[in-house]
Amino acid sequence: MHLIALNSPQLGNMQGIRGIDHQCFLQAQAIGLKGTFRAFLSSRLQDLHSIVRQNDRESLPIVNLQ
Repeated sequence: MHLIALNSPQLGNMQGIRGIDHQCFLQAQAIGLKGTFRAFLSSRLQDLHSIVRQNDRESLPIVNLQ
């Protein structure tokens, strides 16, 4: 698993979780990364615990693709 910051700030209208997941996918694809990419957006329905396994929470770096 990789935690990667998008290359630009996002406005409030991100077309929901699927829309911002797609932005993650497009930016990863643009630099040749393959796989599944999901946005980390905190809400009452989704938080760090629902995205990152407990074993990975302390050891994963967060990087920017630029």
